[in-house]
Amino acid sequence: MGIVIDGESLRIMQEHALKTYPYECCGALLGLDGEVKEALPLQNVEEENPRRRFQIDPKDFMYIENRARELRLQLLGIYHSHPDHPARPSDFDLSMAWEGLSYVILSVSEGKVEDVRSFRLKKGGGGFVEEDIQFKT
Repeated sequence: MGIVIDGESLRIMQEHALKTYPYECCGALLGLDGEVKEALPLQNVEEENPRRRFQIDPKDFMYIENRARELRLQLLGIYHSHPDHPARPSDFDLSMAWEGLSYVILSVSEGKVEDVRSFRLKKGGGGFVEEDIQFKT
């Protein structure tokens, strides 16, 4: 299993990650059958440590659901950045993850997106497994 990300969605995620640096950004990925059709940048409402964590406002989940319904799409995943850290899930990421979603992480440092990787929760728990990303132009 994997995820397909179109060029426009990748551009939106990368610009969002660079714009919010050195803080983490976050957003939603909408699409069908594992193929992202739209990246929705959201505000990171984490107050304690926004450089190392992200939190999505519950009201934004209502917005995501309405947008997906309007476009006849599904929530495929969540993206966020790791400023000056590798694109690997943290323990905090694991504690907040939902089964069935892709978690795309963009590693950002010195004004550049260094890496983009995607992960899913292992079936039955126990951590993440990396999934393939196909970038579609």
